[in-house]
Amino acid sequence: MSNFSQPAILPESQQTTGAILEAEHLHKEFPLRQVKLFGPPRAVHAVEDATFSLFPGRATALVGESG
Repeated sequence: MSNFSQPAILPESQQTTGAILEAEHLHKEFPLRQVKLFGPPRAVHAVEDATFSLFPGRATALVGESG
């Protein structure tokens, strides 16, 4: 997956302005329907350990594997 853990280098003007939204170590998985009665539950891992910050006056896009 992409390395969201690498910090972005921001212009000095934005380093002094605080982020309006920060997300750290996000994790999301979608459970799969269980066909078998026995066995461990299965899931699709959509996001694993993603971190990002949103700053005022700056456009940010997050694009996944499906586009």
